[in-house]
Amino acid sequence: MKDITYEQKAPDPKPDTQRGGPLAAYNGEPVPGPGWFERAIDFTPNSTTFDLDGVPIHYLSWGEKGLPGLMLVHGNGAHAYWWAFVAPFLAREYHVVVPDLSGM
Repeated sequence: MKDITYEQKAPDPKPDTQRGGPLAAYNGEPVPGPGWFERAIDFTPNSTTFDLDGVPIHYLSWGEKGLPGLMLVHGNGAHAYWWAFVAPFLAREYHVVVPDLSGM
């Protein structure tokens, strides 16, 4: 039986632009998204910051204040704008609030 070694390295692949990969045709320009996505991110949220014990707290909100409230919270390493493509659809029926977690 032949021994298997892991010392050999595969050659480094060429960057997508040199290979003519799927994004090469855009020449670094933004890739257009589907219409629903473009409309959602064009909906500008209210951006608010307030002070809590000397710490600035930032949050975004969509929808009318009189509607039932709905809070969305992002995960680790993210920020409030990660909900910008979903919140406008929820804002039809809810007042959507999305805080930036401390340090994000």
